[in-house]
Amino acid sequence: MEVALVSDQCVRIKTKKAQFLTPVGGKFEKEEDVVLRFEKTRQEGSLHVFDGPGEYEVSGVKLTGLGKTEVTGYLSKIEGMDVVICRSSSITRLKDQVSDVQICIIDAHTPLGTADVANLNPKIVVVFGEHAAAYAHTISTEITPTAKVSLTKDKISDELQVILLG
Repeated sequence: MEVALVSDQCVRIKTKKAQFLTPVGGKFEKEEDVVLRFEKTRQEGSLHVFDGPGEYEVSGVKLTGLGKTEVTGYLSKIEGMDVVICRSSSITRLKDQVSDVQICIIDAHTPLGTADVANLNPKIVVVFGEHAAAYAHTISTEITPTAKVSLTKDKISDELQVILLG
């Protein structure tokens, strides 16, 4: 799985079977692209837009939109890895729905605390957005921003890894 920064507020999550964009922006490369939104939106054209709680599937990749009336995050098993995709403003609401994920991809559009992320017990945190650098540097001062990262099951270690997209 590859996670690449498309713009300040958008990442592309590319798997062997499908591509996802979250939360906004970006150029669509193929019909299978899916937009993951955290609020209800009007669907445009032939794009696949997931924007509410429930079960979704595209090209064999299953996602669960977590939440009751609005999406707090998306949970999926991608290429054998448990992945949650969320925004920093909803991460505290995820602790009752998700635990022990391997990878957490966070749009840090609001300030983010280390305890909030620790509740999900991730092994890898990929963070982007306005407050991403501030969060990453609370974990380690040695973090260098990168435009994209390739994640595989064999790269997951017992130590917490923080990847700053920027």
